[in-house]
Amino acid sequence: MVARSGAGDTGSPANLNGVETYSTAEAARLTDITVRALRKRIERGTLRAVRRDDGWRIPRSELERAGLRIGPAAEPGELVRELTDTIRRQERELTQLRALPQRVADQARRLDVEQAARATAERQAQAAAAQRAELAAELDELAAAGPIRAWRLRRELRQAATSA
Repeated sequence: MVARSGAGDTGSPANLNGVETYSTAEAARLTDITVRALRKRIERGTLRAVRRDDGWRIPRSELERAGLRIGPAAEPGELVRELTDTIRRQERELTQLRALPQRVADQARRLDVEQAARATAERQAQAAAAQRAELAAELDELAAAGPIRAWRLRRELRQAATSA
């Protein structure tokens, strides 16, 4: 059942259907936040709790899901180390993210170069196909012409080849 309003809490840790639960007062002590803050979370629906005769019962798994630290408050040095590690990790991620636009621009330039090379190759292939068609037409003309005409055409082709 999702909680919508709060009531006084009494009692000790209990198991509801094999689930370890805490009263709001116990959960407040364990998580080092106020009872009022827990009740507000319950009222907003961001923290699920079960209403019992003696007040709200909050499952341990729900406290963990909400990211609330269970247990004694961490030493300041431990918190500083955790925060420092988090900051370093985030700085590495930020460095990687900042490099992304440049990598995208580099990839776009490479793609442009490849597209230009492909267009050039396609134009060359089209020119070669046109030249093959011309040569095939000349070959057909030679095959259809008589021997003297064929001899003249071959001579013209040789002269054209040597002058080019």
